Amino acid sequence: MAPRTIPLAEKIDKYVVNGALDECWPYTGTTDRFGYGQMTLGKKYSFQAHRVAFELANGPIPDGLIVRHKCDNPPCCNPAHLELGTHYDNAQDKVSRGRWRGGTPKVERCQRGHDDWYTQKSDGRRRCRICRNAAAVARSKAKKDIPDQPYSY
Repeated sequence: MAPRTIPLAEKIDKYVVNGALDECWPYTGTTDRFGYGQMTLGKKYSFQAHRVAFELANGPIPDGLIVRHKCDNPPCCNPAHLELGTHYDNAQDKVSRGRWRGGTPKVERCQRGHDDWYTQKSDGRRRCRICRNAAAVARSKAKKDIPDQPYSY
């Protein structure tokens, strides 16, 4: 006999501690590394608990939108604390609520004073295009042993 799969609505009732509407309702089951509740349906499908709670209370989530926490509490599943928004809205919330850990979100100039000419590297660091190109030229000249100034005769 195959194991019984518990519907998500029953799981959310089992693992969410309900309280007053103005309180957070934490998900007490499994969480991911960021603290968001994780629910599985069988062995194949995994869902974030706050998204399931939002859908049960409000219906399907439209394409292109995400479920955001008004309370900044990742395990919270209180539908009154959840709202729809875009990734941009979520990033703006992070900056406005002081959760941005990367310094200032936009750097105006590089260390040598070049204006706002940054490229994103795959590891998340930024470099100035002008400085990067100057370094590449310097490396190329060093390989070829070309002096910076032409010989004077």
